Amino acid sequence: MPTFVSASVLVGPSAPAGLAEPLAVLSLAPDLGPAEEQLLRLCATLRAAAQPVQLVAAADSPLAPHATGRLPVQPLAAPRSLRRVPRAAWLLARWLRRQRIGTLLVVRALDLPVASAAKWLLGGRLRLLFQQQEPLAAAAPAAWWARLSRRPLDAWLAPLPGTARAVEARTGLDARQLWVVPPGLPATARRVAATPPAQARRLLDLPAAAPLLGVADDGHSGYFALEVLYRLRGELNLPAELVIVGHPHAGPDAGRWQRLRRHARALGLSQAVYLRPFHAPEAGGLLFPALDALLSPAPTDDYDPLLLAALAAGCPVVAAEGLSAADFPGLRHLFPARDVAFGAMQTRAVLQAGRQAPPEAPHAQLSSYFSAAQQGRLLTDIVQYLTA
Repeated sequence: MPTFVSASVLVGPSAPAGLAEPLAVLSLAPDLGPAEEQLLRLCATLRAAAQPVQLVAAADSPLAPHATGRLPVQPLAAPRSLRRVPRAAWLLARWLRRQRIGTLLVVRALDLPVASAAKWLLGGRLRLLFQQQEPLAAAAPAAWWARLSRRPLDAWLAPLPGTARAVEARTGLDARQLWVVPPGLPATARRVAATPPAQARRLLDLPAAAPLLGVADDGHSGYFALEVLYRLRGELNLPAELVIVGHPHAGPDAGRWQRLRRHARALGLSQAVYLRPFHAPEAGGLLFPALDALLSPAPTDDYDPLLLAALAAGCPVVAAEGLSAADFPGLRHLFPARDVAFGAMQTRAVLQAGRQAPPEAPHAQLSSYFSAAQQGRLLTDIVQYLTA
């Protein structure tokens, strides 16, 4: 079974002891998104605990200039194909050797080939850790190059116990290489409380009074939400409305929004559906205060930062059951996956209560279990264990 580190054991008033060697973090992400912001918060936590940490970022990425001033940044030309991996790995290995880096933390599966090759060039004298921030399919692809790049890993840090079990089954990694390190809460969670619901709806150009359901479309969720809305307004006689935004794991696709609009028109829902093609959680933190409930139709089998952000914001979530549902504190409005009728019933109950009851307070365990401070402590303890 995967190794689980209890927060109650490691989270205390004192800061963790620093590592004997500097730590480097590799992220060659081409863009600056919520995952990169979360990574910078982790680095800030480590530096506050007197842990030397340096960031290796893509030379042409906005992450590098954004991080400059917060921590030392080493630019690296990101390989655009597997043919360019050897060159990037050689440059990375040379820099790691010069800086006497003993541990490299990787946060994107696409960067593992470069990191693994760099470890090979260093004769294996590098502890290689992977902090999973992506869904399992993206974090552990089945391609040959992905399987090869996972072999040199010393530790895989999964965000949830259920995810760690799924990683073990999918990759065949030794259970002793698997650790559970919950990530910190999204930055938007700290801003939403300051935005009144009426103001959030006005700024997003959404209806002021109607029960409002939200969904982040990943290519499938939007259609499920439209079917739920159809049942709510027809069979269940609840005049709810729906806002559809983009899921952070779905790329931009203008055609997808056109298809959703046509499907809403076919169901006679055009006047009750609002398409907002930004990716949630958006930087302004307006979506969750505007909603009476967020619908999450995909089975809760994996780590979902959007689900975590909604719960942290106190937004009621109606989610499909799954292997990892129990890993999200406060997630209690569940329905069988792909069951539109049951999903509509659960959604109606939440929407009817939403305008009468005060906003849900975030579950007490969220802020302690999902925190950058705890993430930094667990990471430090794991590296010290691997070093011993």
